[in-house]
Amino acid sequence: MLEVTDIKYIRKEVNEKGCSYSDVARRTNTDVRTVKKYADQETFRPSDKT
Repeated sequence: MLEVTDIKYIRKEVNEKGCSYSDVARRTNTDVRTVKKYADQETFRPSDKT
């Protein structure tokens, strides 16, 4: 599972900076499908689970 900071980074890189899913996946050592999943979410609400 990704940390909240990782998800925020993914969303910023893809949605604000316009980086590709594959580029962000390489930089974060994450599967491209995971990057796409988090980048394409309408809203992101971190859960309170620990």
